[in-house]
Amino acid sequence: MKKRYQAIFILLALFLLYLVLNKIGFEKIIENLKLLRWYYLLIALAMTFAMFAVWNYKWKILVDKVSKIKFWELFPIMMAGLFVDSSTPTFNLGGEPLKAYYLGKKFKKGKAEYLAGIIIDKGMNTLTSLTFIVISLLIAALFFKVSLTAKVVIESIIVVMLAAVAAIFLYKKTKSTILGLMQRMLKKKFKTKKRLEKYIENNKELIISHMKGFYKNKKTLTVSILACLLMQALIFGKSYVFFTALRQSVNPLYIIIAVSIAMVVGQLVVIPGGIGVVESSMISLYALLGISPEIAAIVTILDRITYYTFSLGIGYLSLIYANYKCPT
Repeated sequence: MKKRYQAIFILLALFLLYLVLNKIGFEKIIENLKLLRWYYLLIALAMTFAMFAVWNYKWKILVDKVSKIKFWELFPIMMAGLFVDSSTPTFNLGGEPLKAYYLGKKFKKGKAEYLAGIIIDKGMNTLTSLTFIVISLLIAALFFKVSLTAKVVIESIIVVMLAAVAAIFLYKKTKSTILGLMQRMLKKKFKTKKRLEKYIENNKELIISHMKGFYKNKKTLTVSILACLLMQALIFGKSYVFFTALRQSVNPLYIIIAVSIAMVVGQLVVIPGGIGVVESSMISLYALLGISPEIAAIVTILDRITYYTFSLGIGYLSLIYANYKCPT
């Protein structure tokens, strides 16, 4: 995507967020911000770090099947990939080949072996998020009093998301687009999309073989699933901490619904990190579920600030470090 179009999409997304916040009222948001007990931010930051640590541990299990690596050696590679995911319009895919490239350089092995683990890791995270959405919505529909409008809107969002996922896989230009994005990320290694496509085609069997081996190992699979669940618990728990910090009581199920759907929506838009779109979606979903819009806005903004602190801040420093240790 050309940079000028990327900039336009980002500005539109941020303008959307501005409209949402403006409709709520900046004065109301600032007034409710006075309720915040700021020391809870430390707890939220600790939970965010713990989530990324669990993620790194989960990925380390997969990487160790190919090459043994220390936890703190792998962590900056994961965060560097996250920075690329959060700062480029790649449907959160740009960082994946980069992580494989760094590992290949570090251990002087083919990147295909590491790509298998990265694909599994990414797939499990996405599948876990979608599972939480479906289960939480079913529980909400069956056991909680949610307005008809909220139910219709949330279910419509899910239909749109599923349709978008199908379109991504069915659209004839998708393969070319993704390959083009990956090639630009690794342009020093793959001069053209055709070279990258040929590399993937030549190593397809190896990637599939490693993936099959993972799924046959029940112990590794179980630990990875438990790690995914713990990651999700920390993500939802962080939002709950912010509600508590504002002296608000909220049904944890509503947090699961709002956060899960907003994060998936953010992955489906061609905007770096889903910035603007994730925040607008999360605030709107909270409001639809009966949570005060002012409180929803504060919780969402604080939630995203803690996330960006790691994905963009720590991620950028990790990218510099990874380039120094494994120059591209």
